Amino acid sequence: MSESQNIIVVTGGETFIGYNIALRLCDEIDRRRSSKNYKVRVLCSNKDGLDKLEKRGAELHVVRYEDQENLCQHLRHVSLVVLTLNDREQRARDARNIIECAQQERCQSIQLISHIGCDRANENQCGLYDFQEVEECLKNKYQNGRWVILRLNFVQQWFYLWSPMIEDHGKLRLNVKEDSKFAPVNMNDVLDACMKVASKNQNDEEFCVCEQYHQKTFQFTGRDAVNAREIARELSRAVEGRQIQFEPISMEDMKQYFEEIRQDQRMLISSMQVFEKSSQDSQSKHDKDNLIPQGKYLTDSVINQTLSYLELVRENQVNDATSDIHKVTGNEPISLKNFFKDNRDQFRGR
Repeated sequence: MSESQNIIVVTGGETFIGYNIALRLCDEIDRRRSSKNYKVRVLCSNKDGLDKLEKRGAELHVVRYEDQENLCQHLRHVSLVVLTLNDREQRARDARNIIECAQQERCQSIQLISHIGCDRANENQCGLYDFQEVEECLKNKYQNGRWVILRLNFVQQWFYLWSPMIEDHGKLRLNVKEDSKFAPVNMNDVLDACMKVASKNQNDEEFCVCEQYHQKTFQFTGRDAVNAREIARELSRAVEGRQIQFEPISMEDMKQYFEEIRQDQRMLISSMQVFEKSSQDSQSKHDKDNLIPQGKYLTDSVINQTLSYLELVRENQVNDATSDIHKVTGNEPISLKNFFKDNRDQFRGR
């Protein structure tokens, strides 16, 4: 790698996944104190709520994805592109443009953050189908460097979005069947795996897709596949003293809920305020504020993606748990039971 290729680009910085990956990369660079003086460059549709990244030393750039010359400027001298789909309706096209520019600018490597189930999606399931299109583009058009695809399952932290429903109704409502199984993955495990794939070991000074992972596709899931009834039971055990019941709902009702909580004040307040309310028995392992999604992350494209995935869950098409997290990190994935236990205060009401 040339000395000038010391830039890590993260796209989709305004999304929950992109923001947290960028933040973790800033932490890793600080921890490793690499002599190569790496910088994190975050490409985003807007800078709202990204102040913390700037304070951590990241460069923020609002980009015009349809302007390839503009994109190419930000992809010069780059060792690693972490390609996270943005929050725009045309996000698949935007991602394809990034891949083409990365090829043109000879970026060293691309780590694509994709989604489990995308290979089963059809064009009517546009939220998931976006990932399928981008995966194909990466495989067919990016020839100058290494690439890896990381398909994420439904992220455990996404259950925080159900906390207003649980608080108001004591219900876990999903557009799935009672016995439909899936294996949600913890975002902390995802972040650990992303860092491992981008470096040979913890003290490695270079950030680039490792040769051993080149042209591989990983499926990051939780440890166990669980059904909706079991999830509600684990929630009940975690919050103690309240019985949470699972209730199946239609896709239309699920969509309506997501649209309503975008503006729910409980999903808009600072997560740090929530932690200040937490009771004394909070577990020390609870998630940091950046891992608690706010309503703003529920853009139309993300809602469609989530609804399409849950439909695949309902049809028992994504019910496998893999060992890929363990293969990459060497650690067992965090179980859904422990996630609820460690973050019980977030589900007890705000």
